[in-house]
Amino acid sequence: LSPPASYLMNRIEEDIELTETPAGGTRMTRTFTTVPRSILIAPHVWLLTHGLLRRAVIRHNQRIHQELHR
Repeated sequence: LSPPASYLMNRIEEDIELTETPAGGTRMTRTFTTVPRSILIAPHVWLLTHGLLRRAVIRHNQRIHQELHR
């Protein structure tokens, strides 16, 4: 991670699961695990990941959806 995120977190781990839908499409589930630099920083990291990171992922997913459905 680059600053300023690296000041709070050691890393972000992402897991992606792809499953086939009944309609023949593909469903993608993304799971993020954050590793804070210390237990004292953990509440701040939780707020960041459930706020800023969540919104960034939603925007990214919307852009991918738009590109795939042009």
